[in-house]
Amino acid sequence: MAVYYFPGCALQVYKPALADKIISILHGKYSDIRLLNACCKRDMPINADDMLFTACPGCENRLSKKYNTKTVWQVLADIDYVFPNYGGLEISMHDSCNIRGREDVYDGTRKLLDRMNIKVVESKYNRGASHCCGASLVSKLSIDELEKHKSERLAEFPANDIAVHCMGCTRNLYERSKTIHHLADLVAGEKTELKSTSNADWDRWKLEYADKVCV
Repeated sequence: MAVYYFPGCALQVYKPALADKIISILHGKYSDIRLLNACCKRDMPINADDMLFTACPGCENRLSKKYNTKTVWQVLADIDYVFPNYGGLEISMHDSCNIRGREDVYDGTRKLLDRMNIKVVESKYNRGASHCCGASLVSKLSIDELEKHKSERLAEFPANDIAVHCMGCTRNLYERSKTIHHLADLVAGEKTELKSTSNADWDRWKLEYADKVCV
């Protein structure tokens, strides 16, 4: 059985160097772990009994139906490693729709935040009751209605800083009334900075990435 870290298309498009930083941490416990650059919507170059540590909630949702998977956030939360210390920074956690009902993931993300000395200040709508960032409503709402929904979602968070582990959620909530932190950036001690929030841009970049790595 092989063990892989699978960041997914969007996170690799966003900051490829984050994969190297995260896999270097994982090597502390999994010496033979390998980075897997692939797309979950295409054929996966792995065996049925291999283990995948996923970063993307969408990939986790899709691949967990066929392979042995666990989110990398759960794995990192239990690794002996000195993470960045955020000095008690108060953060609200936004739980992705794609891991709806996954109490193990809810617990793992919050444990990882605690390991970084981050105080989680929960929204009334958290875990399985978390409201969508707006990504699933693009085809259902007008542009004005969608913008209103995103603003209302952000207003539900009591903290001014929001942690997310989905790149779709990151770009939907980015550059608004609160500061967004992707978990991978928090682990690496970096700021979350997007060069675009356009769905068209990201769809194009992810397709280009998938075409490049899936041969």
